[in-house]
Amino acid sequence: MFRVTSPFSRIGRTHGASLLILLLLILPALLAFAGEKGSKEMVDIRTEVKKTEKAAELAVTLHPKKGYEIKPDTPLELKLPQEAASLFTKTAYGWPDVADAKARVKRIRLPFDPKKRPKGGAAWTAKIRFVLCSAKSCHLIRESVPLSVK
Repeated sequence: MFRVTSPFSRIGRTHGASLLILLLLILPALLAFAGEKGSKEMVDIRTEVKKTEKAAELAVTLHPKKGYEIKPDTPLELKLPQEAASLFTKTAYGWPDVADAKARVKRIRLPFDPKKRPKGGAAWTAKIRFVLCSAKSCHLIRESVPLSVK
């Protein structure tokens, strides 16, 4: 005779209990992630260009909102696309490029030669990654930042 079984009957009691425990462990993490604030509610990211005749600088400024801070012992990375390499001296920036690491507002300095600037200007999208902390927890922030030099 033929016996009809379902895929679940093969799992057995121990596997079923393991799956239930795994689900109970993962569910709170999924709910916490779903309730996460957007980065715009925690930090403002601004850009600014300062030029003189001999030197120029593009600055990306991170303004944490009240109750948040960017700690110097956490990762901070700004990556420019390869197309920007002709204007900037490098395409990856981090803590050594921050004007004052102890200040509440972090300002990443991207110096460039104004003579190498393309006619009519140029625009790129950079990727920034940093950790923003509150009194209760820290959040890894990954954002795309529009940059332009005119």
